[in-house]
Amino acid sequence: MLNKQSDIEQDKKYKAEIFTKKFQLYDDLITNWLNIAYIDKSINKENYKECLDNHYEILMVAPGNAVERSAKIMAIVSTNYQDRRIKKLDDDDLDEMKAIINEFTKIVREELSISKIPVNVLNPEYIEDNEQIVNGKNLDKFEFQGKKYNKGRLVIAVVRHTVSQKKVKTIDDLKQLFPDSYWSKGKESNSKNRFIVELKHTAEKNKARFFRKSEDMIQLFDSDAEVIVNNQWGTNFDHFRREVQTNLNYEIKRHGPKQ
Repeated sequence: MLNKQSDIEQDKKYKAEIFTKKFQLYDDLITNWLNIAYIDKSINKENYKECLDNHYEILMVAPGNAVERSAKIMAIVSTNYQDRRIKKLDDDDLDEMKAIINEFTKIVREELSISKIPVNVLNPEYIEDNEQIVNGKNLDKFEFQGKKYNKGRLVIAVVRHTVSQKKVKTIDDLKQLFPDSYWSKGKESNSKNRFIVELKHTAEKNKARFFRKSEDMIQLFDSDAEVIVNNQWGTNFDHFRREVQTNLNYEIKRHGPKQ
């Protein structure tokens, strides 16, 4: 009887130690992923090594569906660190990482029986609050044609509306309406991202950054050309906004977060 009681106590102690180690591993791994996806938005030697170390630890202790998510993150990280230099992640990779982190968190919460109350970190309000906290990011929205967008999505909406209204047929015609200088604040620029709209194959050749999802492509009239939109928007957005309001007579209203 005493031996059985001792075995039970040892089993409880062992399970408690395993729980603590798993929790610490998951916490370290998720923290590193969040730093990459929300703060650094790039891959450097330190977070690459940490992702690699954590992944092989995960292989030993995590359930299969958690390992699968870690492998997906590792694929994104490895692809963007092939040249062993710090590399900024594009929006598609960042969005994919955030979605995987959400899935992974749900899996380990269930495995560790932490809580049965779901946390939807992809909820738009959660995303806005979280990015405001970790980035100090300006979360103003911009209203165009009755809908609200962030900066990049507003540019897509404006371009798509213009193509539809003016029945634009060629990339040259579209560039007349949205000159490259709108991105560079009216100045000459040698940046590989010095465009508003571009042919997809040209942007890829120049290793530029742009919205890559199929639903973000711009369809011209009477043309099968794949036209993309620049996704690099910061202080240069205000110049773009002024130009299209003046030259295309568009109304674009600014709204603060959650207004």
